[in-house]
Amino acid sequence: MTTLAAEPRNSIALLCRRFAQVSGWDLQFTPVTHSPAEIRAELEQQGNCRWITEITDGSRPAGFLHIDQPEAVPPPHNLSEATQLAESLARLLGRLA
Repeated sequence: MTTLAAEPRNSIALLCRRFAQVSGWDLQFTPVTHSPAEIRAELEQQGNCRWITEITDGSRPAGFLHIDQPEAVPPPHNLSEATQLAESLARLLGRLA
């Protein structure tokens, strides 16, 4: 199981905040702390999770990026546009993992 040091995790948190500011959708990173299958199932069972993907270095998972439904006003961009950007970010993070 790949673990991320504190500095990259902080950078990912900042990236997620900026994503939310630009798209209106909440992007979250959940690190792998136990079985990736269990984490994915937990995230998928949340009522507000709209999209999810695993971040991996090609052999081991580092965590999951997921888009959650914003709590407040309707987002300015549709979910399809937001997921396209999130997928690009996930591929980039996977290369850096």
